[in-house]
Amino acid sequence: MKHLFFTTIIAFGSLLGSAQISGEVFPEGAHEHGKGLPGANVYWLNDISNGTYTDEHGEFTILPPAKLPNKLVISYIGFESDTIEITKPNENI
Repeated sequence: MKHLFFTTIIAFGSLLGSAQISGEVFPEGAHEHGKGLPGANVYWLNDISNGTYTDEHGEFTILPPAKLPNKLVISYIGFESDTIEITKPNENI
C-alpha cells in the first residue's frame, strides 16, 4: 500500500483571533515536486468531529485539541493512514 508523507509544519497561528494548526500532506516521494495531496482526511484520534480535509494544494488547518499531547491522523483512500503525536505548539514534523 502507498504511504503518505508529511512535511507537515504544526504551528499555532492566529486567524481571526483563534489558534489553529496548519500543515501540508504529500504522497510519499512527491514532496520534492511540490504536489500536495488534495482531499486527505485530517482529524484528531478519538475525535473525528473536529476534523477537516486538505485543499487542492494538500494544505489544511485544524483547531487544536483541548489538551496536548494528542495524535493527528491523516488518511486517504488507497494510502496507508498515518498518525503523528503533537506534543507542543510550534512543532515541526
